[in-house]
Amino acid sequence: AKVVEFSPVFSYPLDSIPCDSLNSLWVGGSVQVRFDDRTDAKVVVSVDGAEGTYIWKALDVNSYIKAYSNWWPVPFEFIIPCHEIKENSWLKVYLWNTDGKSGHIDDFEVTLAGVGN
Repeated sequence: AKVVEFSPVFSYPLDSIPCDSLNSLWVGGSVQVRFDDRTDAKVVVSVDGAEGTYIWKALDVNSYIKAYSNWWPVPFEFIIPCHEIKENSWLKVYLWNTDGKSGHIDDFEVTLAGVGN
């Protein structure tokens, strides 16, 4: 997929995860990226509720690119403490192409796991 500003978004309702029996939620995965030049693009994980985004974490992808105009894997992992997750919230994972440079993504994988007490 070509990424102009935002990639397609992985969205997941967090009410379906039994956070009352967990300490944290582990969000991990990888995405293949291809940029023609240096980029400030980021893999973003956010948690959104009725009031908007209240947890936001990002990982710069440029440090994973070894040569431009080639595909490179960008692994990511984030920890979200369960006590910070509010009711009726959604987890979102996406690539934010902050500088609008020519970029593409492929093989976008997201894994969720609970970290117990």
